[in-house]
Amino acid sequence: RAADAVAALAPALAARPRSSGLRLALARAAEEAGAPDRAEAELRVLLALEPERADALARLARLRLRRDPSPGDPPVRDEALREAERLARRALELDPRLPEALEAMGRALSLRGDDTGAAAALARAVAVSGGAARFEEALGDAFLAGGRPREAAAAFERAVARAADEVPAVAARMRVALAVKLREAERRAGANGPALDRAQRRR
Repeated sequence: RAADAVAALAPALAARPRSSGLRLALARAAEEAGAPDRAEAELRVLLALEPERADALARLARLRLRRDPSPGDPPVRDEALREAERLARRALELDPRLPEALEAMGRALSLRGDDTGAAAALARAVAVSGGAARFEEALGDAFLAGGRPREAAAAFERAVARAADEVPAVAARMRVALAVKLREAERRAGANGPALDRAQRRR
């Protein structure tokens, strides 16, 4: 479990505070354990030590956008959005094929209202990741925000199919969330729900 990983990694990092691998692993575990503020703090320390770590830049950019796009959440502040764009852009300068950086940039562009740019960045994230579920889901989110519900439904359905690549607990959570998004996409598209039915049969 992520909480157990945090408990194990924290003392290891205390013994080796300059270990970038341990700090990045701790940030990842903290985020998965539901402690995004701690994850963000660890990433900032890591980037102070190694400012050219594209993976850390991309992960911090995504964390700065973490309150989007769940309904009812407060909007991402302009300051956080500007920082996320800067971090993602720098990560892409260092590694143009890093899917996490493309995802962060795509989400930031979507928040800016650049639906075309967001879809392009996220489609590239899907392509370079080999179609990973999380990037298909992000592409679907961008399509839905941009008023393209049929394309959103197709992306969500692909994400459901690729969720099988995740560990069972993660796959189950993804399928539940994706079923909700599929339902909304098909409602907006005025469809009868065939994609939703297929997604639910995979659960």
